[in-house]
Amino acid sequence: MLAAACDVLYDRRMRIWLASAALAAGATAAQAGPLTIGASLGVFQSDANTGSESTGTETVFARLGITRGLAAALEVQRIDAIGGDLRAATGLVVLDLGGTHLVPILLAGGGFDWLTDSYGGETDAHHLEAGLGLEYRSRGGFVIGIDYRVGQLAVDAPMTEPIRPILNCCTLGVPEPSLSNGTYQSARVSAGVRF
Repeated sequence: MLAAACDVLYDRRMRIWLASAALAAGATAAQAGPLTIGASLGVFQSDANTGSESTGTETVFARLGITRGLAAALEVQRIDAIGGDLRAATGLVVLDLGGTHLVPILLAGGGFDWLTDSYGGETDAHHLEAGLGLEYRSRGGFVIGIDYRVGQLAVDAPMTEPIRPILNCCTLGVPEPSLSNGTYQSARVSAGVRF
């Protein structure tokens, strides 16, 4: 029983949520300011891989209010990829559409993507995306939200092929990770703290 509890605590996703909860607990007495820091979990589906299931995402983000209804955000994201490591960095403009505590938002931006397979092969890409969301912002600074985005991915440099082991036959049908030109959709749930 204790071993199972330890496994849950060491799971990456649980650590992200625990860090968000710790930030929120530390900021409950603070007055909300223009800087928001948080994390999110979500799903990602590429239209190039419509036959496959959605993959999970883990994101950390920082957002700085420029004016009352306009903010700039930076996100660093890890997308689950079978046999590889897919990371993305995105810069966004976030527009508040009104509201005091329950705030609808529009997001638009772009960024870069890096896929590394288990043998060291790499693919570089860039993306543009836009979406909409809804956030609850408490007076104490705690923020929770959901958003949905649609984006376009373009591969800049195709997979560089390192020397692969001769026993590549033993992957047991696990597909090679790949990035393809095309559209994608993502949805996420986020939690953060405004300082």
